[in-house]
Amino acid sequence: MSGSTFTLVGLLLTLIGACLLFFYGLPKKRIGNVFLFGVTAMKFEDSKVRDSPDSEWQPLADAFWRRVAILNRLGFALVARGTVLQVVGACL
Repeated sequence: MSGSTFTLVGLLLTLIGACLLFFYGLPKKRIGNVFLFGVTAMKFEDSKVRDSPDSEWQPLADAFWRRVAILNRLGFALVARGTVLQVVGACL
């Protein structure tokens, strides 16, 4: 493989990883009257939304946090590998 191929693949991996970090870096989601931000959950008063018991939103929140953790780590790994490949491509 030539240096330009390493650089191109590195740039693509960095781009994909940056997109994943953009969308899943600081996750937030609303489930009923519960607002999830990062690893915290806050219930808020909203006259339009009924109160959600913990047993209703907690399984959805746990699945959301697992998905976010995987995609966030994947994004960071892609950015790191893409950067390494760019360095290798520049050195060749």
